[in-house]
Amino acid sequence: MSKLAYPDLISHAEEVLKTLAFREVEVQGPEGTWFQVRLVPYRTTDNIIDGLVMTFVDITKIKRLLEKERTMALQLKSSPVAVFGNDVEMRYLWSGSAGILGHDPTTIVGKRDDEFLSNQNSLALQSLKGQALKERKSVREVVTLEFNGSSGSYDFLAQPMVDSAGEVLGVAGVLSSKLEKEP
Repeated sequence: MSKLAYPDLISHAEEVLKTLAFREVEVQGPEGTWFQVRLVPYRTTDNIIDGLVMTFVDITKIKRLLEKERTMALQLKSSPVAVFGNDVEMRYLWSGSAGILGHDPTTIVGKRDDEFLSNQNSLALQSLKGQALKERKSVREVVTLEFNGSSGSYDFLAQPMVDSAGEVLGVAGVLSSKLEKEP
């Protein structure tokens, strides 16, 4: 008896044999394990369907990482912190928070700061990002930015994203409200 939670196994197997199209599903195993199950028709060397091949890939670590990422994204969504990644042309690759100065993160992917922020805000952020890329080191500064008709101080950190070969892929950063003045 299988310990996988896969009640549709027989119907999926029958479907694969009928349609000759593969099927992939994620199923839970014992003790919190997860597997990706792939069902594929088995073809003989004479090109005759003679059964089914099932493969099982343990995806437990991936599922756990995705859950941690989801938890972190929920925490960031309600915080006054914006995190982001830009490519070397300064286009947003991702934004994992409530957005940059009130902009929905899903609407800024693929755009540069100058395409959705005021000129003053855009110049301030792009200058620091450019410095991080050029100098290949982290840059942190308190910047004054306008948002909803008033200006405020923000702590801004930009650092180059570098691959394992040392090639600069872009810049990642954090923008957070500076709510109080330091003593």
